[in-house]
Amino acid sequence: MAKRFASKEDIDPWLVGDDWASCALIRIDPDLDRSTFVVVGENLLPQHDESFADKPIAACRGNTLLGAILKYLPRFRPDGGPLGIGGTAEHRDAPVLFRAVLLPLSGDGASIDHVLAAANFRALRAGEDKELRTRLQVGVLKVEKGQIWSVYAPMLGGWVQAKVTAVEGDRASLRQSGAMQTIVLKPSEMMRQPERYRFLSYS
Repeated sequence: MAKRFASKEDIDPWLVGDDWASCALIRIDPDLDRSTFVVVGENLLPQHDESFADKPIAACRGNTLLGAILKYLPRFRPDGGPLGIGGTAEHRDAPVLFRAVLLPLSGDGASIDHVLAAANFRALRAGEDKELRTRLQVGVLKVEKGQIWSVYAPMLGGWVQAKVTAVEGDRASLRQSGAMQTIVLKPSEMMRQPERYRFLSYS
């Protein structure tokens, strides 16, 4: 069987270079609340003098940049898939605008046992506070079979939830739960238009 996920052994801090300071590696436990940090880069630490190595993820406060990223770990269950996250958060007592990615890792190529998080951010500038403060938005790097999406479909009465049943070229087929009708969409538009298409989870 082809290997679906990279493993943590494929992640070499020396190859990542200076970017490693903006990464965190998390060991995933079957009981997600018992998952632990392997390492957290300096740039993602809520405070400069903190250390999270070998500590449970619960040790990280939810009102921090790292905490905002961690809240999306459940989106990997059970199949997993890379996630992109963007929004505003508090980091070291200041508001920041950030983008992050969560990458699933697996020692056996199938079940997720680690997650690599990477993020960049900048401080909100004067005048941006009200304009850019938004709810966190989560997206996928690729539309795949098995994903659950919320789709705005006026002909079906507004927002509906549908599962991706097939992806062929630039056509994705989705099936609404409890309905026989298939919705055909363009994956490129699904990832670029959050006002109409919102990724929810993996089935």
